[in-house]
Amino acid sequence: MKIFKQVELKSAIEDFEFVLKFGQSDYNDWLLLEESFEFVEKFTKKYNTNLIIGLDEFGDIEKLGGYDLVKMLRSKMQVQRNVSYIFSGSYESVMNHIFASPKSPFYRFARIIYLEEIEIAAFAEYYEQKLKSEGLQINKELIDKILIFTGGHPYYSGLFLQQLILYYSEIPHVATSAFAFLLDIIMTMEKTYFENFRVRKYPQVVNNVLSY
Repeated sequence: MKIFKQVELKSAIEDFEFVLKFGQSDYNDWLLLEESFEFVEKFTKKYNTNLIIGLDEFGDIEKLGGYDLVKMLRSKMQVQRNVSYIFSGSYESVMNHIFASPKSPFYRFARIIYLEEIEIAAFAEYYEQKLKSEGLQINKELIDKILIFTGGHPYYSGLFLQQLILYYSEIPHVATSAFAFLLDIIMTMEKTYFENFRVRKYPQVVNNVLSY
């Protein structure tokens, strides 16, 4: 934090004029993005420091610019010596396509770390606390069924909880049968990615929903 306190706004504007261009509607977005990634390396050299930049939901890059954007980022990042990047994403299949496909510019560009699922007992405790704070009384059997199905996968476990609160906030007691309804909703929202979801403990349930 000390290095950032030493950076005066005036100096930053004078040295990196492109910052001002964020407010210009007629400026080329692609060029601005390129300059943004060039800026971080220039910053580290000017202030003799290192940076670690986290890019969350990196899988969405395929929606934003696809191959060309990935190729451009690779060209900028591979020559940087003082900047490290952490790429994270919710969809394993998409992230694998970006970093493990031989045709991708990011192939073998980064070390792949697979995060383990959260222990079901810990997630169940979080569920109960969150639902209680929302004033919901949920059948414990339903919570167990959801978490056994997701296997503690952070994204899908969180998505089930989100939909549970959204659709049942006005219902005093929610029965175990709500699982099928919630799964149907999530499969509709996440069909493309859920088909590749590695939790296969209920394949017949998934296949039934996908056939709708």
